[in-house]
Amino acid sequence: MDYKALTAKDVFELCVQIWSWMAEDTTREKRHWPGWKYMGGDVPFFENDCPVCEENLQNTYKCRDCVMPWKGGHCTEGEYEDWRNAKTDSEKRKAALSIVELAENELRKIVERGEI
Repeated sequence: MDYKALTAKDVFELCVQIWSWMAEDTTREKRHWPGWKYMGGDVPFFENDCPVCEENLQNTYKCRDCVMPWKGGHCTEGEYEDWRNAKTDSEKRKAALSIVELAENELRKIVERGEI
């Protein structure tokens, strides 16, 4: 995968990997995902440890152009903020899985449009 030219498919696949891993253990943080190069993986550092932000940085770097359809239109108003504000393991897991679901839904749309 060429991380200097992320496709929407790449972004959503990485989101599924990262947030599924975080949902398994709610004490985990994005920056500790084992796929990052500095954690022994092959994925270089991304803006905010986030493939969505990185894709945005490579293009317009305007949050309003984000490829993730967050509720509220922005991660800090959507599911990511729900995860950040979660008080219990159950709430954190639910928020992480909602991000996985968002990314999986976007992957399905890409497949349906024949972009893969």
